[in-house]
Order: sequence, then C-alpha cells, then structure tokens
Amino acid sequence: MVLGDLLQTYRNSAGLTQQKLADLSTVSIRTIRDLELGKVRRPRRETVQLLANAMGLRGSRRTTWEMTAGRASATETIERLLTAQPGQPWAPMGPTVGRDSELELLLHHLRSGRDRLVKLVGLAGVGKTRLALAACRAINEEDGVIVAWLPDGEAGPPGGRVRLALAAQIGKLLDRDVPAVDDLASAIGTQHVLLVVDGQETTRIPTITLRAMLDNCPALRILCTSREPYPDPTALVMPLAPLPLPEHSARSTPAEVTSQPAISLWLSNVQRLRPDFGLTESSIGMVVDICRTLDGIPSALEAAAAWSLVYSLDEIHSIAREDPLVLAQMPNHPPGGTDLGILLMNTISELKPEQASLLHHVATLHDPWPLEQASQVANRALGEVARSVHSLVLRGLVRRQEPTARGLAQFGILNLARALIRPSAPGGWRAGPMGSGRVCPT
Repeated sequence: MVLGDLLQTYRNSAGLTQQKLADLSTVSIRTIRDLELGKVRRPRRETVQLLANAMGLRGSRRTTWEMTAGRASATETIERLLTAQPGQPWAPMGPTVGRDSELELLLHHLRSGRDRLVKLVGLAGVGKTRLALAACRAINEEDGVIVAWLPDGEAGPPGGRVRLALAAQIGKLLDRDVPAVDDLASAIGTQHVLLVVDGQETTRIPTITLRAMLDNCPALRILCTSREPYPDPTALVMPLAPLPLPEHSARSTPAEVTSQPAISLWLSNVQRLRPDFGLTESSIGMVVDICRTLDGIPSALEAAAAWSLVYSLDEIHSIAREDPLVLAQMPNHPPGGTDLGILLMNTISELKPEQASLLHHVATLHDPWPLEQASQVANRALGEVARSVHSLVLRGLVRRQEPTARGLAQFGILNLARALIRPSAPGGWRAGPMGSGRVCPT
C-alpha cells in the first residue's frame, strides 16, 4: 500500500476529516492533501510522528505507517514489530498427526534454556515446518515468547502483515555481505524471542551468524529446520523421522488400523475429497500397503490421497507397487515446481562417497538389517558403517526399526529412496527412472 492510500485508510478509520486531522496534528491541511494525492512520498520525520499521534496509531499500525513513510530505521522497525505482534499466534498448515511425542520433545528443548540453538533435520516433506509451527504456537500462547519467523526461499512467513514485515527486516539485516548482527541484537536486546529459520539450506544464514546473535541476546533462542544436518557441536540436532509404518494383521479391525498416524493422515485427506470413502475389511490391507510403500512421509501420503479423485483404491495400490514416486507428487503440481522425487534425489546426490556407497549396498538387503550385516555386504569396518548409517538416519534416508531378538539395533532404507536408486556398474549406483541420471561415485 502506498503512503497516500495508507494515510487515507488510517484517517478514515479514526473518523477524521482532513481538516480535523490538520487541527489535531498541527500539520497543514495542504501537506495532508499532498500526502494523500501522492505528491509527497517521503515526509519529514516530525510530520510522520505528529500524524501518527493525531490518528492514535499504536503497535503494528504505527510501525506500518512509519515503515511506509520511510522514517524508521531497521533497528527501530524490528523493535516495534517484535512488540506489535498480535497475541493470537498462527495455526499450523494442517493437522500435526502422530507428532505428540516429537512436539513434546521439541518444546522441552526450546524451553530448557540449555539448548538455545536447536536444529530440526529430516527429509523434504517429513513435516519439519508443520512441527515448528505447532511449537511456535505453544511457545507464544503458553509462554508469551515473541516469535520471529524467517521463511525459506519457497514460501512466505505464516501470519499477517506484521510477521511479513518482521521477516523482511530481519532478513535484510542478515542478508548483507557482513551481517548486521549488532543492529539486530540491539533490536532484540533482552527480550524473550524465538527466531525460526525455516529451511536453513535455502536461507543460507551461516551458523556463525546465528551463534553471534545468541552471544549478544541472552534471552534469544533459535530453531532451524533443514534437510541438511550442518555440523555444529554447539547445536542440538533433533532428527524428524517419517510417521511410524502402519501394521496390519488378519485380526485387525478398521478402527485399530485407522488409529495409526500414517493411516489416519491418509484417510483424512482422502475423505476431504471423497466424503463417502471408508475402510472395509477387504480394503484395509491395500491402504496399509500404500502407506508403508510411501514410508509414512506426510507430504507423500497427502499427495497420494489427492490422486483418489481420479484413481480407485485398487489403481492407487497398483501404482504404489510399480512406481510410488508417481503418487508422491501432487496431481496439480505446478510446471517447473520441485517434487518430492527431485528433492530426495538431491539429498542422495549430495551424500559423501562413503555414505552413497553404503546406501547402494544396503538397498540390496531385505529390511530390516543390523549394522553387522551392512558391514559385511559393504565390506567395511563396523565403526565406519555405523558413522555412515548415523548420517543416513539424520538425513532421513534410513530409519530405525525394531531391534533383533538379541537386542541389536536394526535399520531399513526408505522405499522411495530405493525406488530412486538401482544397481549399476560395479562400485557405483545411478538414479532410477525419476532421478537426474547422474552417476554418483562410491
């Protein structure tokens, strides 16, 4: 909104004519008319303040007015935006199904005061942003902590104009060649603020900058979401795995099956499009198989549910078995957009050689497999394999499964990851049908 339009909106909202505003503010009526006509685009600071006082502007409205008039420094703007945030926080972008324990753990880390830099890592589409939103709501609503959200490069921040402006101002200071950490620290001061950096791999804010902010702001906490577990010994890294794989037996009832998070999420999305859809004794097995094939990844389950408008359950089940990556992409996916298959392929292609090699080898095993078996098939020392598996678990390409009868940890490679890779020449692997075709060294 341009300055003249904003002035007219706020003046009318206050029930003031141009003459009345001139009388209350001591600003000439000619200046007010010129401002509303767009003849004056950068009024003097004193004029801006007099008009704001006369119109009774407070909080976010005053901040918006001063920002639009170009008469507030970045530090002043951030200070006011932080205090101007409405008390009611934003709502998550959909249900956080099956994440109660993860939310409780994340809130514990953020509230403990011991871990002031928390990094939530995991696959694309696993629900990192959604979980962070739920945590922000609780932190803001229950603890009164101010939340500042820096979005990744693909989406705007949640909330209204105030949060949008706050993200823009903070991002502007941190996006400089030499980040203005001192200015930002001055604006935050000793306030209890949670800064969320959603998609650290796209915002490109280095950890050293985040650490400098923490050093200068004693009550600041930072939550980063990322597909890449950046090494940082001072940060607490919390991996977010896909939803638990659903189980089914001959004695399972529809009620028992639908109580499982992956099934519940898939079914709720299907029923938004097809309210008449319900589970039957004969269809339970297919639904469980679909959700297991899609690894319990929330975005993949939601995409597969969207296909129910054009495919029957039998057809979706058949596609899931033949090419699950087709189902993992929304039917109305925009041309040129980045689908889950490409994001997974990027994660795989960015692995270190020893990690890529191990992923290739364990893709030939039947899940679940213990570290000892992975060590044998890869012909590598057990300690080396354990380090590589640790990295693959953090990236979400491998998940923990039930331990063996002897109490040994077991793991399994994601079905979607297996669909993207297939054995090629000895000592290497390459992308599957939906991949980039790049040969990754082992």
